Amino acid sequence: MYFTCDDCRSVFASRIKKGPKKGKIILASTKIAFDVKDKEAGYAQIICPRCGGKTDTDLRFWEKEGLSFS
Repeated sequence: MYFTCDDCRSVFASRIKKGPKKGKIILASTKIAFDVKDKEAGYAQIICPRCGGKTDTDLRFWEKEGLSFS
């Protein structure tokens, strides 16, 4: 739901598994795009940079990880 495309299984992001930054999210592409459907409800879709498919996601999750949405 958060890290891979539902259509082509392309990876959007991953977590660091070792070291002092363990648990931090690393975006796989700087061209990751979100289609915000309902900001108040926290509903959006990630647009896959590889195939253009849309994967449902929770904006609150990404906001907690440091991304902001205008």
